Amino acid sequence: MYLEITLLSLIIVVCFVFLIKIFVGKTILKTNAEYGTQDLLIEKSGFYSLWVNGEIFSKPALEKFNAMIINENEKRFFDMPSFFRANTNNGSSGSILLECYYLEKGTYKFKIGNGSQSHLTNLDKIAREFIPGKLSYDFGYTVKRTLPELIFPLCLFGIIFSIMQILEILK
Repeated sequence: MYLEITLLSLIIVVCFVFLIKIFVGKTILKTNAEYGTQDLLIEKSGFYSLWVNGEIFSKPALEKFNAMIINENEKRFFDMPSFFRANTNNGSSGSILLECYYLEKGTYKFKIGNGSQSHLTNLDKIAREFIPGKLSYDFGYTVKRTLPELIFPLCLFGIIFSIMQILEILK
């Protein structure tokens, strides 16, 4: 009984650590939204995420300042759009997860331009029409080394399942 509870508790702790790593990661690049290209040095292969930061209750002009990570051949590669739109805030400013990437070790370009491809899905575009808030040109982008958000539902399932099993054992 005690061994089972200990193992289930360990699963809960590991799932919480993974959940935290989705939101918190080592910042690789932080920049304001203005046209230009910067070098992005990836020292270790892994998952990286693109976040947009700005004032809360504002709508960043993502259509005008579209950020892209491109490889040495100036070509885009596969990215995973954010499904859950994970976000964090401190009361006055916040961050929203836009995309996740798996990047190999090397040098990439982080480009901000007025591109036709936006990080906004059709649902985002519709929601932005109805959500009140002023359009903001004062925002920035952050690239962080994090875990992909696709593990989010797995972690939630692990936590809920483990808690239910512990409660069953304690009955």
